[in-house]
Amino acid sequence: MDKPAVIPPVRPIPEHAADPDLHVVYDDVKRRLGVPWVGVVVQAFAHYRRFFDHAYAQLRPALGSHYVERVATDLRLLSWQTVTERFTVTDQAATLRDDVGYSERELAEIRTLLDVFDYGNPKYFLLATIVKAGLAGGDTIGGIRPADPADLLPRSPVTAATVTPVMLEQHHVDGSLRELYDDMKSGLGLPFVNSDYKAMARWPTYLRLAWDELKPVLDTEPYLAVRQALNDRCTTAARELPYPYRLGRAELADLGMAAGEIDELADVVSLFQSLLSGLIANVTHFKIAMTGGN
Repeated sequence: MDKPAVIPPVRPIPEHAADPDLHVVYDDVKRRLGVPWVGVVVQAFAHYRRFFDHAYAQLRPALGSHYVERVATDLRLLSWQTVTERFTVTDQAATLRDDVGYSERELAEIRTLLDVFDYGNPKYFLLATIVKAGLAGGDTIGGIRPADPADLLPRSPVTAATVTPVMLEQHHVDGSLRELYDDMKSGLGLPFVNSDYKAMARWPTYLRLAWDELKPVLDTEPYLAVRQALNDRCTTAARELPYPYRLGRAELADLGMAAGEIDELADVVSLFQSLLSGLIANVTHFKIAMTGGN
């Protein structure tokens, strides 16, 4: 779960900047995961194209499998259980409706958006965990015969919602919203704002309310315990992947990547694998707050 001591450069290739071949891969990622957005973790990995092409070729069969769907559901439920047990979350929907003036339609739109990220983030977390394990040990990850043969079968395309998140990028905002973005980056210890928060920024007063309640619990012992539980469960799931994955430092060197580039890639992978456990927990916190609190 540890992120690099020094934050590495993160150079994601967004969907609008992808070349035709990469655009095909991005569309395939969304289709196989059943999500309407390409996570920044994938966009950041795509910067290292020789690595990314070989990694995705190996990961592709797994991403559309029942196994990944089941693991994502398991992580989602674990997050809900542990966050509910460790934190008292207020009813933010009531505050937004009664004190700020949000309509029921607007509240429903926020809940739908949270559902999208709650559905997809665990899948991106598993992807990053598999890649990190492969780089760290140099061994084959997965290839384990599943207890349930159905785990190997491809599942029908599904998605949590048809909505495509509209994200307010950092260069789109100014004033109080830019200050909020800066506060979030500082509080999360990241050089960028995650996709989830950029999509929530369509409703700045909501995002400020959600962040102000979440911020004090970051890095507390109960919060870190939630993240550790998610990390442990995901690491075990990666090791039990029904499909084999092998792409360690030796294989990357054989692909022509220099040692320094491999080191940088490893730091980028560690960064995203670390932050995604927190992102899952944070979205769970937001969802509880928008469904009556606890």
